[in-house]
Amino acid sequence: MSNILSTVIKKEMLNTVPKKTIIHYQTEETISTSTDSTALIELEIPGQYIDSEFYGIEPNLTLTGETTIFRLISLHVSSESEDFNIRLLNIDDITKVNTIYEIISIDNIVYSYLLSVGNMDLIIKNKDIPQTNKLYLFVSNSGTIINTINVELVYEIIKNI
Repeated sequence: MSNILSTVIKKEMLNTVPKKTIIHYQTEETISTSTDSTALIELEIPGQYIDSEFYGIEPNLTLTGETTIFRLISLHVSSESEDFNIRLLNIDDITKVNTIYEIISIDNIVYSYLLSVGNMDLIIKNKDIPQTNKLYLFVSNSGTIINTINVELVYEIIKNI
C-alpha cells in the first residue's frame, strides 16, 4: 500500500542559535468516521543545506537538504474532526503502530492539539533502511469525516543526510 503524500505549505528557518526550522504540511486525504487511515501520511523533514564553505560571510542556508536526526520542539496537528487519534512513527511500516517505532501517541484530539516538549530533549532518528528524511503519521478517526489534516513541526537539525 502506498503512503499518502503531504504537501509542504510553508517552511522557514529561524535566525536562532541553534537554528530552528518550522514546517507546515497539509494533506487532502479523506478519513471516514470510525476508521483508521488506510495508509501512513509521509512528512518529509527538510534539512539545512549550506552552499558555501566560506564562513567569513554568512553562508547561504536553505532548506533543500534532508535531515535524518533532529530534536523536536513542538508538534501541532489539526483537522475538522472532534475526536481523532494520531501516532507518529519513525519507520515506513504501518504494522509498527503501538511498538517502539511509535515516537508520539496522542488520543482523543478535539479539532486541534499542540504538543510542546519544552526543556525535554526528544531526539528523533529515522529508522528506515536505507535512512530517509521522513516521519510517518497514522490517523484514526472517531469524529466527523476528515478532509484536511494540517501538521506543523518545529525542530532543530542534528544530522543531515
